[in-house]
Amino acid sequence: MNRLKPPNRRRGETIDIAVGEEPHVARYSVMIGRDATSGRLIEAFISSGKPGSALEAAARDAAVLISLALQYGAPLDELRAAVTRGDKGEPSSVIGAALDAAESVR
Repeated sequence: MNRLKPPNRRRGETIDIAVGEEPHVARYSVMIGRDATSGRLIEAFISSGKPGSALEAAARDAAVLISLALQYGAPLDELRAAVTRGDKGEPSSVIGAALDAAESVR
């Protein structure tokens, strides 16, 4: 399978998300990028207000893996279904919340 590699400069949509319940809510920004030709989602970037933290590093690494999966053709719905979710279907982590955010901008 071939990878759909994005160009060096591209447009993206930024979405602010919150993960967790009060008083332990963590806030992140998720940038979603699309292929200019097809409009298909092909990348994600995740950042938090705590640069240099282990949690932000893990979120950034997860975004790289999400991006690679999308670029190799993994369906967003399958990625969303594969992550841990709570009893009501809510995402249990920033990764699930980022995937849900990506779904909302389809």
